[in-house]
Amino acid sequence: MLNQVQLIGNVGNKEVKTVNGKKLVSFSIAVNDRYTDKDGNTRGTVNWFNICSFQERLVNLIEKHVKTGDKLFIQGSLNNNTVEKDGKKITYTGISLGYGSKIELLTPKKQSPSEGAGEAGSWESYSQEPASSDMDDRIPF
Repeated sequence: MLNQVQLIGNVGNKEVKTVNGKKLVSFSIAVNDRYTDKDGNTRGTVNWFNICSFQERLVNLIEKHVKTGDKLFIQGSLNNNTVEKDGKKITYTGISLGYGSKIELLTPKKQSPSEGAGEAGSWESYSQEPASSDMDDRIPF
């Protein structure tokens, strides 16, 4: 079985909270979809996706380094959640980042002269899978 979603988009709102004693990060991502219609006009839509994770290391990285407007590549899995609101059950689909997920910050980060590349706590990409020396494994598409 395979349940995998890959997106590249810009971060909307971001929230970190504690649920049952564990930190949870949730944020939205806006993905632009552009196309040319039959008259040759460029059209576009924006699709918003809700992302969440309980992975402690991932929560900490996103909390510290990801800001509204940043461009991210994410790979996660679809999940359906049902909540009850005003006596009605509402089901929505979200994307969760857990084991096997990947996230890569595509927005270039500015460094001050005192900051060095590879400084502890800095990151460009994160994966729950073992690192590979094969360059093709790191290309997200």
